[in-house]
Amino acid sequence: MHNAGGGDYYRDVSGTVSLVPKDSPSVRIESLTRHSREPISWLLRQPRVALYCWDAGFQRYSLDIGGSRVETERASGSLTLIPPDLKASGEFYCHPTTQYRAAFIDLSLFEDRGRFTLSQPLASFTDQPLERSVKELFGWRDDATYNLMAEGWALQAVARIRRIMDGVHKPTIVKGGIPAPALRRVEEYVHSRLHEIISLDELAGIVGLSIRHFARAFQTSTGKTPARFVQERRISRAKEMLAREHVSITEVALACGFSHAQHFSTSFRREVGMTPSEFRHAHKS
Repeated sequence: MHNAGGGDYYRDVSGTVSLVPKDSPSVRIESLTRHSREPISWLLRQPRVALYCWDAGFQRYSLDIGGSRVETERASGSLTLIPPDLKASGEFYCHPTTQYRAAFIDLSLFEDRGRFTLSQPLASFTDQPLERSVKELFGWRDDATYNLMAEGWALQAVARIRRIMDGVHKPTIVKGGIPAPALRRVEEYVHSRLHEIISLDELAGIVGLSIRHFARAFQTSTGKTPARFVQERRISRAKEMLAREHVSITEVALACGFSHAQHFSTSFRREVGMTPSEFRHAHKS
């Protein structure tokens, strides 16, 4: 049993293993040889993106990735991407000796679009340039150039993965809503810009999706349309200001993203059942 982790993170894999690591601030890459005559059980949750490249001995696996079941054969692809903070568990069916590489990538290296690309599970896909680059990175000389090489590799890897997800190839993408880390970034963006006009295009851009895909995925995750979500946040902010701050109705309206006081009053009454003035009077301390 190989165990690596701490706190809420873990990596428990059965069998005996020899592991050779190579580290940089942005990427940890490992070359592993695992020995087991039984199916290899696997339980993983890591703070970094995990990209696995199966080299030899792998036949098929049955995995649960973030609650979605994936069954695949070796012939369908030698790469698997598991996002950070996502639990993955299951069994690998292999020859007695299996060789593979694992790259753990720090998300802080990327802007929002890159982070979203790496927050979606991608099972059993093939990309020969990416596979070759994993091997090249591990074989790079361990000198002053390695950290720069690792960072450059990570940026190129996310570009290739983005291209694959956009449909150049047809991998097994674990479907569903927006992953929790990406959804939090959308929520934080909305919260910080309630005083502004917020477009659907902006929100979709944060997570690197088309408007149509984003709207569908967002509703799957939250049970609300993006427009409803933003409107509820605006009204919630307005209620807080009316109850606690001594500012005019017009100032509250502008601070919450409404174009003028009348628009605000109409929207507020429709949502709350009373006018802003009535709400303020009812909540005077």
